[in-house]
This record gives sequence, structure tokens and C-alpha cells, in this order.
Amino acid sequence: MNIRLLTPVLLALVVTTSSAQFDVWPAELPHRPDPVIKGVLKIRVAPEYASRAEAVLAELGLSIERRVLPFEQSLAFQQRNGIRPNRDRPMSLNEALVIEERLLRSYVVRYDRPEVPPEQIIARLLMGCGPIECAAPWCVMELCGEPNDPERQRQDLLRTIEVYAAWDIEPGSDTVIIGISDSGVRTEHEDLVEAIFTRTAEIPGNSIDDDDNGFIDDHRGYNFSWKEDASSPGDAFNPNNGHGTSVAGTCGATANNGKGIAGVGGRCKLFPLRTMPNGTTGIVFGYESIMYCAVNGFDVVNCSWGSQSPSCIDQDVVSYAIARGTAVVAAAGNHYSASPFYPASYKGVLGVGVVDAADNVIAMTGRGPTVDVMAPGHSSWSTSNDGAYASFCCTSGSAPIASALVGLVRSRYPRIGPLEACAMVRDAVDEAPWKDIPAEISPLQLPRGRVNALRAVTAHPDTLVSIEVDTIELIAKSGQQRWTVGDTLSARIGLINRLAPWTMKLIGVEGISGAGRDALRATSTAGTIVQREIGLGERFFMPVQDFVVVAETDTAAYVHMRLLGTDRSGVTISRRYSYAVTPSPAFTTLANNDMRVSIGDRGRIGNTDIERGQGEGLRFQDFCGQLYEGGLMIHANGRTVDAVRSIRRNNDHFRPVRRFSGHQNVSGIVSDADAPDSLRIGVEIELGVELDSASNVLRIDGTITNRSDTALHDLAVAWFYDWDLGRQPAKNRTYGGDNGSPFQYVVALGQQQPMVAMYCESPYSDSRPLLAGIDNTTTYGGFTTEMKTQILRDPDRFRYTDVNDVATVTGMRFATPIPPGHRRSFRLVIVIDTSMSSIEALLGQNTWASGQRPTDTLFAAAGPGPVFPNPASSVVYVPIYADYPQLPLVFEICDVTGRRLLAEELGRLPFRAPFLHPISIDVLGSGAYYIRMISGDLTRSWPLVIAR
Repeated sequence: MNIRLLTPVLLALVVTTSSAQFDVWPAELPHRPDPVIKGVLKIRVAPEYASRAEAVLAELGLSIERRVLPFEQSLAFQQRNGIRPNRDRPMSLNEALVIEERLLRSYVVRYDRPEVPPEQIIARLLMGCGPIECAAPWCVMELCGEPNDPERQRQDLLRTIEVYAAWDIEPGSDTVIIGISDSGVRTEHEDLVEAIFTRTAEIPGNSIDDDDNGFIDDHRGYNFSWKEDASSPGDAFNPNNGHGTSVAGTCGATANNGKGIAGVGGRCKLFPLRTMPNGTTGIVFGYESIMYCAVNGFDVVNCSWGSQSPSCIDQDVVSYAIARGTAVVAAAGNHYSASPFYPASYKGVLGVGVVDAADNVIAMTGRGPTVDVMAPGHSSWSTSNDGAYASFCCTSGSAPIASALVGLVRSRYPRIGPLEACAMVRDAVDEAPWKDIPAEISPLQLPRGRVNALRAVTAHPDTLVSIEVDTIELIAKSGQQRWTVGDTLSARIGLINRLAPWTMKLIGVEGISGAGRDALRATSTAGTIVQREIGLGERFFMPVQDFVVVAETDTAAYVHMRLLGTDRSGVTISRRYSYAVTPSPAFTTLANNDMRVSIGDRGRIGNTDIERGQGEGLRFQDFCGQLYEGGLMIHANGRTVDAVRSIRRNNDHFRPVRRFSGHQNVSGIVSDADAPDSLRIGVEIELGVELDSASNVLRIDGTITNRSDTALHDLAVAWFYDWDLGRQPAKNRTYGGDNGSPFQYVVALGQQQPMVAMYCESPYSDSRPLLAGIDNTTTYGGFTTEMKTQILRDPDRFRYTDVNDVATVTGMRFATPIPPGHRRSFRLVIVIDTSMSSIEALLGQNTWASGQRPTDTLFAAAGPGPVFPNPASSVVYVPIYADYPQLPLVFEICDVTGRRLLAEELGRLPFRAPFLHPISIDVLGSGAYYIRMISGDLTRSWPLVIAR
């Protein structure tokens, strides 16, 4: 598919600002959990394309808006020009430079056709071995709480976390800066005006970047939205949304000034970063603000926002900020689940859940392995956008408490890094003080404790033990890529000892939680005795833990492990770590020396789930991404079900009955149970897929069974293939299928380019090859059910032969009605090579030989003779064993007197014998009959009983 040609007509949500317009695709589960901005992507080019990124991206229909990290703000630029960092603080320089190299080839880009959903563009960009290393949509983040009832009790949280006593030990340093990445902050609020950090080298309001940091007028805050809504770059106030003002007050409202409230951060300074344009209700420039904090040397950045959409580029932004010395603290989300929420779930981020001041766990809070600590941000009291004060809530209120504590820790220990400061806040806690836990939340999914300011500032990094998960390896002992019921799954977990040395002594499974918990059973829950000294900063692996898969699941299970040991003083310590065991990938990849192809559980081949980025596509030698989309299509009784593109998104009508398993030869079963009632046919299809170990031949055997209570008429079963052969996918051509030929071809123009031949065959005489060639651009604007039905019913109308981006629909039609419980089988052979002679040689070896043909094993001959079933009720099958008997082949059904009651003539035979000839006997009544077969001078007959 050529990206420039995408032209679907789709609805979008339009978000309008006073002087700019954001067109936003609304969230649409499951493939798009968050709103995304139309026409904009974040992409990273591969290293070999970095020097000519603009030209390469232009060829793909992409125009560069800006780099994710401007070179002038990079460490490489500073080193080249002998510039010292603007603030001296701990930094992981080597790690920062590694991440920086990736960020310098990462861009915000626009694409030619903004009316096309970004998921379609991204899938194309990532297909194969092209210049795009990773890509993601630009998500609009949700805020994690809003100000509410202004009459609630004031600041009970300060007593809960013992902040008054903490301030006696560490009041906070005015050299520690906490970035408030949010909707905007009322910087002139009476309780915030003195808490704001001022960049003295920047002159406000002159539209000049006086301090040469790359940002105009960022004197007491910065407005990332000024270009979008015609506001001022130095004005961080958002008159339409006070979320950020409340976050700022909780974090750092001035203490001991005789006004309003006291922020948790004491004397630490705040720097507002407005990331929400006028007229919008979501965070648009959140990750840009994190980058700002990194390059400007801030100690902490608070993110009381997030989304459920991960991005490799956003993870790099977070990792880069941490490597340059900025601690990242984020709300765990208000999404009532343990599913990941970003940036809180990115590696290195301190994710914060929410309780109230009485330590009641709030039902909405995010939980699970990536939530590090809880804080009492619910029903708290904070500054408000009208210059007064109001109640604040949710994880939005809990994150700034933790950010402030990280600021206090960095004030007390200025030489520790951001990860160490977060570790102290995470582990110097009140352990599990929960008064009430909602019934829907497993206690196992809650973190070790709730923040305690006094503990955080009195703990010492040389004595506090803190571990965190570094790597997770899950391997099926069967050696297969995926696991299923009966497999043993081995978990090898790598940890980091972030702070003080200690001695590990015992490890055991504490429990399994989550919706998928019943699918796993630990082989042993008894503790494993270990005796190991763990040093500062040491990375180490835990003993392998085995689990038996006891049930299929599409949801994650969370494993919780308990560690026991002693610190350097001999004091017993207990720590817990958790990790997710997600369902095995919903696809299997077959491979030989020249070819790789993925087979999906839901009736797809190649990219098995485009919207979720699953599957490896089809690779042949050095040609990647040769098959963009492959999906099953079935038609009968005027209804069509499929697993291919539709109007708005991909259809997903097939449900796994038995998931694919195996190595070179895999098999699985799907049904159309997930199709809408108006489309569902009531079929089940068993698929056997084999990639030849020595040649570029893929064999797909399908046996479809009628599971409905009515006969299937006009049955057609086929695969839709969107081919992108060679280096120029828009220069493909398809032909073949004329005059009943079972062969179809797709070729890429040019020398030594891939070409594909497909061959269809069935052991049923009522089968007809279904071979259609399509101008693929006609499906970009939506592949309707009506068009699919036309192709499956009358493929001869679709014989597109021009050079273009092409697709094929390849399979079989069956003329005889298929009664309930009856089956049809067919084989599709796909051969790929760079010469037609090689393809034809391989094709000749891969048609069905007599011993390989599947037969309808559902029935066995119950009476004399080879015909079956016998007795029969609606259809009887006659096996034909001789190769090419004399035509025409005549079948007659006679009564016991010899009177002919039914006759039909077969003038066309399947490609080879043996085959099965179905005869419909619906018009005949119950009784005894004879079937007579006449071929030239040869006549054979068999008795038949019809019983209903």
C-alpha cells in the first residue's frame, strides 16, 4: 500500500481552540485506548537513514514538524561546544548519551492524509525492513482528577504522612526545582507566588530567548501551547482548567506564610509547565514538558496525567530525563485496574496510587506491578484557579505528594540520583496501613506501603534496602514460541538493588492475582532458601520459578513474590516484587532459511493484528513486509464474515476454538462466534498451516464444518491478501484464474523481485477455485461487506490486471448445499520466489497427492459399498478413485424397481483423483434406493438408504 493514496472517509472528533484546531480521533477500545491527534505521529528513523531523514520521510508522505530533542539542547551539542550543564547534579552520562542518540533521530511528523487513522499509517511504516524503527500516535493524555467540593476538611494528609516532623529535619531546599507538567498554574495565586522558581536570566514578555535555552520568555513558567492557541509563551496560567493549580498547591504551596495551605515540598521551588491548549480537556504536550525538565536541569517532574497507550519514543524521553538527573513521578491513573498506565508504568518512573487521609484505598486507583507507592491525595485541600482553595482528589492529588517528598529527599541528599531518591520514597513507608480495601481490589496488587515524609528524610541511602524489577523472561519449557494448557512456564526475573547492600535468604510465591490468575498454578509455593550477598546497584537474577498453564486466558495474571533477608545490621527485612504474566502471543511464526510468516489465532496470516502491532508479516530472503494483511473470509446464505479491514477498522469475526500450536506444521480452529448476529453464519474452520522446511512453499489446508442448524448455500471460503511485493509495493500486478484455472499470480516489476503463485484445490467435485484480483486502492476508503460479498459470490467480475498496489482473494466455492454437521475441505498453496521457472517447479511438487488429501472423516460408511453416509438424510458422498474417468460422469439414483428418480452429470473434474462427489437428496423421501455411476461403458452401482 502506498501511504500517499490512503483516502478513507471516517468520522473524527474535532477539538477547537480559540485560534487553532485540533482534530482528534476519539478513543475506541480495544485498539485505541486514548484519543489521538489527527495527522500527527512520533517516529524514529533507523540509524542508517538518520543523515537523510527529511528526504526519506518525504518519500513516505511524511513532513517533519520538529525533532523530539533539538540538537542544540543535547549533551552532544554541549560537549562539542564546551558548554557546561546549567545545573550541576548527578547524571548517568553514558546512559544519557545512548538514549540521546535515539532521540536525535526521533521526530514529530505530519502525514499527507490526516483523515486516515494513525494506526493504519503506523502499521504501514513499520512493515518490513524499511527506514522507520518505531512509530506511535500522538496521544492526548487524561488528567487524573479534577477539583471538586470546596467545603471538605482541610489538610489531614499532612498529619497522615508526618510532614511537620519531616520539615523539622529537612525543610526543603530552594535549589531543588519540581516541574509541574499540567494544564497550567495560576502563578500569581497568593499561596503560590513565592513558591515559583524564577529564571533570572530570562526577561519576561520580550519574545526573546534571553538565556538561550531554546524557549522564549520562560521566566516563571512556560506555555507549550502558545503556538497552537495564540497565547503567550511565558504565561503558564490556564483560565479554563484549574487542575494544574491544584497539583501545584499540593506539591509546593508556600508554608508558614500565614495564608491558605502548606504544600508538602516545603521550601522546594515549583516551575509551571502548561501542556494543555485552550479549549481542550487533555494533556497534549506532556512529554515535551518532561524533556524541558531534563534539558533545564530540574530535579523532579510531576505528571498527574497519563494514558493507556505506550510509546517507544515516550519511554526514551522518560529514560533520558532520568539519565540527565530528573526524577519522574506520575499518577497511577483512575482506571480501576492493574493494566499499565503511562508514564507511571514506564521503567524508572515512580508510579503513585491513591488513598485518603484515613488510609482507605480508593476503588478507582491504578494498581499492580508498576504502582510503587500510595499517597493520601483523595479529598485533599489545595489551591484553586479562582485564587481561593478547594478540594482535590484522585491519583492527581497523590502524585504531587510523592513528587514533593522526592524533592525533600533530594534536598537532604543532593548527591543521590533520581532513581535512588524515588527508591527512598518508595521504601521508607508506612507498610500496608490500609483501613479499607474495596472488594474488587486484591491486596496483593497494592504496593508495599503509603508514603511517609518523616521516614523518607530520616532514612539513609546507605542503610535502606530497596529492590525493583529490571527484566522479565518467560519461557515455555516445550520450547515453543507460545504456551498453552499443560505447558510449564518458567519465569526468570532480574532485579536491581537500588540502595543499601543486604543479604537475601528466602524467596517464595506469595500469591497470584488478576483476572487470569486461575490460568496459572505455581509448581511450588514453598520458599526457596538462598544465601546471597547483594551489593549496592547490583543486578541479579532470582531462582527460576515454574508455573503450569491450567487454562486458556486472554487476560493477564500477576505473580507476587516475597523476599526475606537481613540488612547489614542483621535486622530482618521483607520485600515483595510483582510481575505480569500476559497471555502468550495470539500468533505463531513459522520460519525456514528463506521465509518467515506469522499465523494468527483469529483467522489471519502475516500481520495478525494490525491495530495492536502483532505478527511478523511475511518475509522472503531480504524482502520484508511482503504481505501487509491476510485474513479469512467466508460467505454462505447471503451472509459474509471475515477477519480483514472494514469501514472504520478491521473486522474480528472469528473466535479461537483451538489456538495454533506446533513448529513447522501448525493447526488451529476458529469459529464465527464473534460475528454480529446479523452476519453470523454458524461455521467452524480447522486450519492446518505448514511451511516447507526446505523450500519457499506455504500450504494452508482448511476444513469448514457447518455448525448451524440449516444447510449452507453458496458457500465460499477464501483468504484476502494485501500483497506488497518487492521494493515498490505500488508496482505489483496480479493475473490468472481464467477459464477455471486453479492458479493465480502476483509479481513485482523489476529484475530479481519476488513473485508469488497461489494454487487452490479441493477433494470435493462441487468445488470451484475462487481467484480474484483487486485494485487495492479501492479498499483504502473502506472495504464494505457488500464488496466482499460480491467478490466471494462472483469473483470473475474482479480481474484487475493493471500495475498498482494490488490484493487478491483466493480460495474455494462449493455449489452443493452443506447440511448441518457436514464439511468441505480445500488446500491453498503459496509459492514465493524470484523466477517463474523456480515457482513452477515447486508448484508441481505441492499439489495434493492421493495420500495427502483430507477426506470428510465426520462420517463413516454405515452400510454396504463406499458411499457415505449410509443411511443418509440430505447429502450423500460418492468417492471417485480412478484418475480422470471418461467424461461426462453421470450419477443416477433409482428406486428398487430401477426407475430413475434423480440424475446429474459431472462434466468437470477436480484437478486430481481421488475426490468426493456430493449429491443432494433433499427431494427424495425415506426408503431404499440405488446409486448408479456411469462413465462411458463402465457402470457401477451401490445401495443407498434415505432415513429422516
